This record gives sequence, structure tokens and C-alpha cells, in this order.
Amino acid sequence: GWHVKQSVARSGVEGPADWREFYRRAEPTGKPAASEWDEAVRRHGAYSDFVHGALPAPPAIVFLHIPLSYVVRPADLVRVAHHGHIPDPLELRQRTKGVVTRLNEAGFCVLDPTAELVERDQRERMYHLYDIHFTVAGNQAVAEYSLPLIQNYLDRSARVLGSGK
Repeated sequence: GWHVKQSVARSGVEGPADWREFYRRAEPTGKPAASEWDEAVRRHGAYSDFVHGALPAPPAIVFLHIPLSYVVRPADLVRVAHHGHIPDPLELRQRTKGVVTRLNEAGFCVLDPTAELVERDQRERMYHLYDIHFTVAGNQAVAEYSLPLIQNYLDRSARVLGSGK
């Protein structure tokens, strides 16, 4: 019933008990001063400083971005439609791709399995239908995508540390 109700609400049919305005009022109204890029760099720097300060040898740090289910499967957007603003999954994919690209160009290791999840979701559901978690296939897709890249990054980092650079 929830999905039907959300589909009707998203199609523009609104009754007197439309709850979306309640969620709009509850959302923060101020926009952050920093851009997504600046915020990502700031957060990485703070995290990196913390980790490097806590450990005797500098570790390799890898970030793995996990997209929301509706970014992979836009039909799942019905789950969040009651929050007022309805995001555009394709726009979110492009924005994430841009941020990840810039971070990787700046020397950070950020992995984004979104494209792999989208491709595999055509054959088998990557997220459970009624919650936000991966299915077994989704977990496997992320592992198969990311583990070789993480191992490659760790191997390169070990070579750089071993060479004294």
C-alpha cells in the first residue's frame, strides 16, 4: 500500500491530507557555505590527519562510495518521495562522478561502484525492495568491483613507502 500511495502522490494527485509540506518545513533551510568539493576535501583532510596521527606508519586510505538504492534503481525513488524534494537519480550519478573524479585527480583514492551496480541491476536486484541494504548480489557486485582496485592501490602504496618516496 505504501508504494501505491507514494506513486499516486508523485503523480500529482494530492488530497487534503497531503503530508509533504510537513517534511519541507522540517528540512534545514540554509545551504552550506562550502561546495561539495570543498567539503569533501575538508572532511578527507580531517580524517586523514586523525588516522595519520593515531598510527606510527602512514596507512593507505581508500574511500568506497555506496550509492543510495534509488540512484542505482530510479524506480526505488518512491521510498523517499514523502520527504518533499524528489531528487533526480541521474543527476546524483553525474554529481557523484564529478566529485569522485576530482578527488581522484587530487590524489585521493575514492571508489564509486555506481556504474557497476547499475549494470548488474539490469539482471538482478542489487538492493532489497523494502529497505536500504544490499542483497547478496549487491554485496557481491561491490566486492568484485572494489577489492581488486583496493588491492592494487595498497600494492602501489606499499611500493612507494618501501622506496622512501
